[in-house]
Amino acid sequence: MEVENRKIAVSGSNALKAAARPLPKERVKNPEIDRQRKEERRKTRKVKILKFLKFNGSIVAAGVVGLTIVGRYGSIYADQKEIISLQEKIHVMKEESEALSVKLLKYDNIAYIEEVATKELNMIKPKSGEAVYVDMQNVEPVAAENNETQKGKNLFSKIKDLLFN
Repeated sequence: MEVENRKIAVSGSNALKAAARPLPKERVKNPEIDRQRKEERRKTRKVKILKFLKFNGSIVAAGVVGLTIVGRYGSIYADQKEIISLQEKIHVMKEESEALSVKLLKYDNIAYIEEVATKELNMIKPKSGEAVYVDMQNVEPVAAENNETQKGKNLFSKIKDLLFN
């Protein structure tokens, strides 16, 4: 390698005619310039960090909003499924109610009741002369308390009779 000039260095053979590049300048340490450069780097780093945080913060906020919306739609969907299920149950219950109403009307017919009683239950239609009519207004209701006290007295008197007789 030959050096033609102090400012330009030649690398390689002259036959290849390599490009000449200038020699690096010597750095002169100037504390004022170094301090200014450090401050500029700090400022640019702070600006980059703030931009990075703003960008990532907006992404996080968008994600939270998106998850909230998706969760809400999920709960709405579940509620709609439940509503549809309950409406189907209501429809089935109405059909059953109508079927029972028709059945009740069928049993309301006295001719049908007589037919079932005579054919399926082997009952006999009473004769008009053998029927006994009872007037329920003249019948006195029996009090339940009297029966309980009489049972207690009867039991006590039975025990007394067994012990002392």
